[in-house]
Amino acid sequence: MNAAASPSRATRALFALVVLVVTLAAAEGVGRVGYALLDRAREGRLPSKVFLKPYEMPDPERPGNWVLRPDLAMTLAEARELMRKEGFVLSQQALERGAKTLGVPDGEVIFRTNAQGYKGPALDRSGRRPRVLAIGDSCTFGTLFDHFTWPRSAERELARLGARAEVVNAGVNGYSPRNALARLDEFRALGPRVAVVYIGWNALFGDSRAVEGHMFALQRAARTVRSLLWMRGKTPQEIALASYHRPKHPDPDAPEIARLADYRPAFLSEVEALARGLGEAGTQVFLATLPGLYVRDVVPTPRALEFGHLPQFTENPYVVAAMAEGANAGLRELAQRLGVGLVDLDAWSREALVPRDAFFIDSVHLTEQGQERIGVQIARAVAPHLAGADGAQAAGAPRSAHERTP
Repeated sequence: MNAAASPSRATRALFALVVLVVTLAAAEGVGRVGYALLDRAREGRLPSKVFLKPYEMPDPERPGNWVLRPDLAMTLAEARELMRKEGFVLSQQALERGAKTLGVPDGEVIFRTNAQGYKGPALDRSGRRPRVLAIGDSCTFGTLFDHFTWPRSAERELARLGARAEVVNAGVNGYSPRNALARLDEFRALGPRVAVVYIGWNALFGDSRAVEGHMFALQRAARTVRSLLWMRGKTPQEIALASYHRPKHPDPDAPEIARLADYRPAFLSEVEALARGLGEAGTQVFLATLPGLYVRDVVPTPRALEFGHLPQFTENPYVVAAMAEGANAGLRELAQRLGVGLVDLDAWSREALVPRDAFFIDSVHLTEQGQERIGVQIARAVAPHLAGADGAQAAGAPRSAHERTP
């Protein structure tokens, strides 16, 4: 009788299996929540003042975001001293290289922000010129030599084409599309006729899940914890230097590349929300694809391997190239689906930025000359939308946004 009442070995095994499955499922759920929070911290979505540059500050209107400090101006000498004092080694190197190449004197004001906290001159309140809003990350914020950033270059080219416009630089270092989307109402209030959205690299460099393949959330959380522990006690400058000095092992046939065959980054939904929100306010939106140092059909040169940088989750430049390829394909698809403009900087760069290692200072940021060329190309794309109410093409504007910039 007791033997009959006792559960059989098979029943006990089944019960143990059920308990194990339930426990793992619960742990997986906790892991997903924890991983999401850790992921946000790793990608810089929970910013600390420690990680902000001296010309940045927490966004007073949107907790968790950051903006540029208003009403700043710096000469080359002041910028050099600031970079030295704060320990921004890479920024100081870029500053010195740019100053030497461009022949900028120490006393020249090279950087300023206006009263609204946008990089560049005061906003034009006269209403005599249509406004172009440049939305982006450090690729739009550009060099500290503001004259050579793509928004300033685009403004000059538009004037040359007979489509005079004000170009407002709303680029901020470290932004992902999520950060820009948080400021949608602010951007709409500026009343731009045209907005160029050129953003995505920071989100790509934080998307480790794209190459991890199948992995439980607990495993991902453990990997992120290890990453955060590695970062513990390190300054932002030390973390940045480590990403530049990590060894690189180019392998176009790595298994991660195959996993990225149909890759489309999650940030595309945020770019879509930003584009829709601006379009609903009457702004003509242009999406820009992302040109990078590494591309899949070009073998990286020794120099490109020397100064390029990679995300923490890979040592293979071809992984970054494949991720950018998927992101750019997604941006093209999104522009077509939304019926907005496209400035295909990636396609254009295959001829206009050659050799690539002559126009980039790392994997994603361009030299001053490269930024100027991008500004000219963007100006030629948007000029027809600024020439008048009938959309007549500005004098000298190319018929194709992909026409090579001389």
